[in-house]
Amino acid sequence: MALILGAEGTGTTLTGVGALIGVPSLAGAVGATGVSVIAKGSATLIRGLLEQQFYAAETNPGKIANELGLAREQRFADSIGGSVAKGSDGRDLLVEALNNPGLKIRIDILGPNNELGLVGGPGKALNLARLGDRLSTLRKVAESRGVGFIAAFEEGTPESVFELAARKLGASNVYRFPR
Repeated sequence: MALILGAEGTGTTLTGVGALIGVPSLAGAVGATGVSVIAKGSATLIRGLLEQQFYAAETNPGKIANELGLAREQRFADSIGGSVAKGSDGRDLLVEALNNPGLKIRIDILGPNNELGLVGGPGKALNLARLGDRLSTLRKVAESRGVGFIAAFEEGTPESVFELAARKLGASNVYRFPR
């Protein structure tokens, strides 16, 4: 059986392989010089997990954010009886205003009564100007089509996002949903 060894100094945190490869669950405290020993099976498992994370991040840095966003959209859509809105290309559905073909927006969800909707989380607070533009466009496109509009944000999103959305869409069209 192959072993992976890591030596630590007096009074330090037992870090060994865990700290070197970013797996804090392997960390433990030692009061004196210690040696950490991890069996080959555990090391193989850890290496596999890290390789998955490394290659996913290396090939597509936005992949994790996109997956989190899609899960967030699905959770909210399910909670209101709506659906996630994707085009044939797999991207968010592009909807144009009927009275102004140059005015369009990519939406995240369709509500149960065909409302056009945007869904987000804390990251929306990073660019409030852009969010404000998107919310205004959402309202104009929906109104041109005679349908409602929704904006939903996950708990933990800064209040500035909810306040902006309420100003642009009206408070009754803004939702807060659990993580």
